[in-house]
Amino acid sequence: MFSKKVFINSSDVDISKTLSIPALFRLFQDVAVEGVEASGLGEKVNTNLNLIWVFTRMYVKCYRMPKYQENIIVKTYPGRRLRFIYPRYFEITSLDGKILVRASSTWCLLDKDSRQIFFDNDNIYNLEEEHLEGELELPQKINENQETELKETYIVPYTDCDLNRHMNNIAYINRIVNLKDGDFYDKNYIETLLINYEKEIKEKSIINILTSKDGEYIVGEVERNISFKALIKYANK
Repeated sequence: MFSKKVFINSSDVDISKTLSIPALFRLFQDVAVEGVEASGLGEKVNTNLNLIWVFTRMYVKCYRMPKYQENIIVKTYPGRRLRFIYPRYFEITSLDGKILVRASSTWCLLDKDSRQIFFDNDNIYNLEEEHLEGELELPQKINENQETELKETYIVPYTDCDLNRHMNNIAYINRIVNLKDGDFYDKNYIETLLINYEKEIKEKSIINILTSKDGEYIVGEVERNISFKALIKYANK
């Protein structure tokens, strides 16, 4: 199990002086990479096999967001592999052990050139499964089909793209969070967020973002093909 102490900097927080949701996703992404590197199955192995790791789904539940200048403990660990799906769990606690955030995610490996799923028939990525009491269930497929309306159209800029040459998962979260404004977040916070990454999005793509009337169901489409779906539950502060 990979664990590290993290200090919440000014660049990590939003106007409420608590860890922002995009910064939370960035933290999870970074510690996941560090955890895989620590297991000996990181970038060097990926490069040799011409593979990349990609998120497929993420489910986050926030109990209390870490505060500006707070020290926290972040843990991450792998679950049992499901054919080509690699579960990974996260837990954030205060220094005195109180649970602040839990998350579960699923990942897969793609061939860097063909973008086809890699089936690890030789068990190269045989990460030992671990578990913690109270961990979240794995993120589920979003089957919602609510009536939606166009909320915004967005052209993916260069700065939204990562080393895999596609829109980084944190950029998706930025778009989702920004569908509400500061006045809304003064009174509310994101309690849970479930996202399904359906199809990668490249630089200069035009994304149509549609939402349900209450704004809790979100769909991103590129050329009328669904690229992501999300479900959000807001709670009063």
